[in-house]
Amino acid sequence: MSAKRVVGRGLAIGLGIICIILVVGMVGTMAYYTMAIYDKNAAYDGYVSSHSHTNSDYNTQVSSLDAQITSLNTQIANLTEIVNLAKSTTWSNAGTRYIGPYESLGLSASGESDYAGYLTVKIESSTVSNIHVRVIYSSHGLNYDQQITVGNGGTAIFPILPTHDVEVEFGNPNAVQAIVTSTITYHY
Repeated sequence: MSAKRVVGRGLAIGLGIICIILVVGMVGTMAYYTMAIYDKNAAYDGYVSSHSHTNSDYNTQVSSLDAQITSLNTQIANLTEIVNLAKSTTWSNAGTRYIGPYESLGLSASGESDYAGYLTVKIESSTVSNIHVRVIYSSHGLNYDQQITVGNGGTAIFPILPTHDVEVEFGNPNAVQAIVTSTITYHY
């Protein structure tokens, strides 16, 4: 045999072995990735089967979230009114009060001030002049005591802090009995 033929045959055998190795490697790689894809598909199918949702499920969730949004918007509107002092509650519309000469009539207001705001005490009519209104309360370490003369009709306005005990007093500095009609309103 000639040397050329031996080298050519050796080269052909070497290239053949390399081709076989490459083919086996490709088949192995394809088998590996085919199994990996199968495993991923099986995992995905398992997840979907155990976590399936219908349009009804989503509609229920959307309805629930819409209800929460509506509730929160209502709360925001309520709190905005409070911040702007746009809410009020009538504490006392007790009608007519009789106050003796040189006497004061105390009235514990029938409400609590949960928020800072102001009280209006409106004297709608009085048989005498110089009627005064006095408001007394304690809040956050502050003792508040103020008196305003409203005459025989008018409105006294008092600042108020959050408190649970407000005393409103009507005073008659005159020598005759006073007949007073009033309304007490808490604005917050």
